[in-house]
Amino acid sequence: AFSLLLSIKQVQEIAVALKDTDTATKLDSMYKQYTAEFNKAFLSNGKYVDDLQVSYVLPLYLDILPQEQKEQIVKYFINKLTTTDNTHITAGIIGTKFLLPVLTNLKRNDLALEIVKQVDYPSWGFMIHNPYEPATALWELWNAHNGSAGMDSRNHHMFSSVSGWMQTDMIGFRQSEGSYGYKELDLYPATSLDISSASINIEYPRDVKFFWHRKGGIQCAKSAEDHSSVNPGLPEHGGLKLMCGEGIISKVLFASYGNPKGVCGYYRQGNCHASQTLNVTNKLCLNKTECLVPTSADYWGDPCPGLEIKWLQVAVLCKVGSAYDIGHHYTSLQVNVTVPVGSQAHINIPTYGMSKVMVMDNDTPIFTNGHLLERIKGIHSYQWIPERDVLRLDVLSGEYNLTVTGKMAEESRVVEAKGNVTHAMLKCSHGNVITSIDWVSYGNPSINLEEEGDLGSCHSGTSLMVTEDVCLDKQQCSIPLDVDFFGGNPCPDILHELNFIAKYSCNRRIY
Repeated sequence: AFSLLLSIKQVQEIAVALKDTDTATKLDSMYKQYTAEFNKAFLSNGKYVDDLQVSYVLPLYLDILPQEQKEQIVKYFINKLTTTDNTHITAGIIGTKFLLPVLTNLKRNDLALEIVKQVDYPSWGFMIHNPYEPATALWELWNAHNGSAGMDSRNHHMFSSVSGWMQTDMIGFRQSEGSYGYKELDLYPATSLDISSASINIEYPRDVKFFWHRKGGIQCAKSAEDHSSVNPGLPEHGGLKLMCGEGIISKVLFASYGNPKGVCGYYRQGNCHASQTLNVTNKLCLNKTECLVPTSADYWGDPCPGLEIKWLQVAVLCKVGSAYDIGHHYTSLQVNVTVPVGSQAHINIPTYGMSKVMVMDNDTPIFTNGHLLERIKGIHSYQWIPERDVLRLDVLSGEYNLTVTGKMAEESRVVEAKGNVTHAMLKCSHGNVITSIDWVSYGNPSINLEEEGDLGSCHSGTSLMVTEDVCLDKQQCSIPLDVDFFGGNPCPDILHELNFIAKYSCNRRIY
């Protein structure tokens, strides 16, 4: 059914491109009819048949969820992915191909990247790091190591679709819809905090280059354990390197060797943890521009005998001068683009709630105080996209070396709701609006006197998504503290009431 709908949609797009209006209209009508039949056959009580990961990914990719149920189904899917599936792939070749683009479309690039970076079973990382048969090429099956099936090639393209997602969504390099030969580009730097830099060069048909580097703010890294006993901790033997890009490491926000979980800014310990990890990381990293933390199994010992793969996960906060804040996701963003002659590009700059955004090209201001400076050639227009917290610059052919900075939050606030409270109220002072949800958790979180959050043992993976949807760009908002609002109970074993804590920033929104 999915393949039929996808084929109709693709042929309809071809008919539109060929200006065959009659065929396009017929196919559009057919698509709507079969969409209704698809949902009638496979959707019941807000859940798709079999309640599998792939059951949600396919209709989400086609964007055919009934409008009146879409929001709740999406929340349920994300909650299921982060709790039941533990943010791992549970699909085969079809579901895997579409899962990562679906998460990107849902503005959850962080979850997509976490899935790609997993090193335990099932994952691409497990193929490489498993202790039984470390891979040198992609496997045909997630469990090819145990020989449980006849079709278990060790060099197969079955799950290679991840490489396309890495280009379009991790790096953020896309052709605009309808473009060919890189005539029109959509560029998306720094869409996730889990990586700090990326680049791509295309040499054919014309040279196109795209590089970005997120500096300062929160920096995170993850690496599987290394079993080498020679010079443990050196980069070639599995050391985990953390770099600020600018500034120094002022605080280690999280460090765990074992099986920690979560995306950058939302890490938490798993059921395996080397208790000395934080102290060791502090000694190696504090007040340095970069540091190397060993990942050698010999260095850490074995905190959990029997766990087949362990890994190190670290988050640090980088300080530049006297200004830093956990909600400030970068102190500067470097974006270098080469647009070939005859082409144009749309550079979508994430601002993470900052105001008074300034963009410089080779140290010359081109955008400041909410205005594009007309004297700069090549950069011809801009657009603020509030629902994505993005400043879009439209540029013509040429080379651009951009540096983006901004003003940090005028207010940083915390709201905490416990016990029988039914709603959590987020509110800014008069004239300000909520520009960034810096940290939020629905589960059993806690927060210390320095306003640093701890996820505890229970955390809803939809916490940030639903809070941003309700609150961003509003002077105040109310979050219902109900498990259904968050897509389901993230931890059914916890019988007492779930709590809610949010740290958020307020600004005047001056661009």
